[in-house]
Amino acid sequence: IGIVTAVGEMHLETFKSIENIQDTKFELINSLPANGLGIVNNDSEFIRNYKGAIIRSKLLRYAVENEGDYKATDVQYGANGVSFRLNGEGQYNSRLLGTGNLLNILASIAVADHLEVPAHKQCNAIARLQPVEHRLSMKVANGITVLDDAYNSNPQGAKMGLEVLKNFVVGEGNRRIVITPGFVEMGTRQAQANKELGRTIATSCDYAIIVNAVNRDAIKSGLDEGGLPAEKYFLADSLNHAHAQLAHILRAGDVVLYENDLPYLLSTPANDTFSWVRPGRVAWEWWNAWGLQHVAFTPGVNTATYVGFTTAGLPGAVVASLGLITPSFLIILIIARVLAKFRDSKLVNDIFSGLRPASTGLIAAAGFSVVVLSLVDQTASGLGMIQW
Repeated sequence: IGIVTAVGEMHLETFKSIENIQDTKFELINSLPANGLGIVNNDSEFIRNYKGAIIRSKLLRYAVENEGDYKATDVQYGANGVSFRLNGEGQYNSRLLGTGNLLNILASIAVADHLEVPAHKQCNAIARLQPVEHRLSMKVANGITVLDDAYNSNPQGAKMGLEVLKNFVVGEGNRRIVITPGFVEMGTRQAQANKELGRTIATSCDYAIIVNAVNRDAIKSGLDEGGLPAEKYFLADSLNHAHAQLAHILRAGDVVLYENDLPYLLSTPANDTFSWVRPGRVAWEWWNAWGLQHVAFTPGVNTATYVGFTTAGLPGAVVASLGLITPSFLIILIIARVLAKFRDSKLVNDIFSGLRPASTGLIAAAGFSVVVLSLVDQTASGLGMIQW
C-alpha cells in the first residue's frame, strides 16, 4: 500500500521543478506490484493533473473538494467537532478539524477498507482521534468555543483554520471571531501574504481583532478590500489590549479562532474542566491566567486559588490553596526532620553558611530588576513591587 498525500512547492530548492517533484513522489505509486494499492489525494492540483504515472496496481483517489473514490460530503463543523458522510452515505464524527485532517481520515478509511476493517470499528477509531494541541484543537466552556490554531503560522494553515471558522455552525445572533497578528519571517512576501490573509478574514468571520502593529497596515488593507466594515474589526496594540476588547464583546455562543503564532498566550489552563470561565471575563481569567504585562517574573495571582474562589467562593479558594501548598509543606517537614539529625555537623553548617549569601544575592537581584523596570514603566512599578 502506498499513499501520496500532497505534491507542492516546498521541495523546489532541491528538485528544481514541480515536474521533478511529481515524478519523485509518484515513484512510490509506480513501484507498487499488481496486487498492491495506491491511494492519492485528488484535491492536490499537482497530483490530480499528473500525467506521468505508470500504474500497475489498483489506484484510489480521495477528496473533499474534487471528485474521488472516497469523497467527504455534507461536512459540518460545530462544538462537537466535525461530521461528514462518505460518498453521501454513513455518518462519521471526529475531533480533528480542517480539510487537511479530513483528507488524512479519508486516506485512512481507504486503507482500512482494503484491510477489511469493519465500518463500525473505523467510525469508533475516527471518533477517538485527538487533535495536536495548538493545531486547530478545540475547547468549549460555558457556551464559548475556542479554536486554538496558534502553532499554524503559515498561509496554508491559516486558510484552513479560517475555512473551519467560516463553516462553523453558530446560533442566531452569535459571531465567529478571529484573533491574529498575521505572518512573520516571510521576507519580501510578508506584506502581500498578510494582505491576502486580510481578504480571507473578511469573508470568513463576523469580527476580527488584529494584534500588534507589525502587519497591521497590510491586514487592514485586505480587510477593507474584502468588504469587512470598519466597525467589524479592531486594531489592538498588544495581546492584553486585544483581550480587553474580546472580553468586552464576547458572549456565550460565540466562536473564537486564535490564528498564527500565539502559543505563549494559549498556555495550558489551570483547570481542565473550564467550568470557572465566564463570558465577559475570559481575557484575564482563562487564557491570560492573570499574567501582568511588563514584569519580568511569573504572574502574581495564584491561578489555582482564583479558580477555587470563582468555583466555590472562599471555601473553594482555601481548599485549592491547601491542595497546592500541602504537598510541598509536607516534603519540607520531612526534610527538616532529616536535617535535624545533622544539626551539629560542621559540613552541613558550612553548606548553609554558603547558601545564605547566595539566597540573599538572588533576592537582591530580583529587587534590583524591579527597581530598574519601574524607572522605565511607572505603571508596572507598583504591581511589580507587590509581586516581589
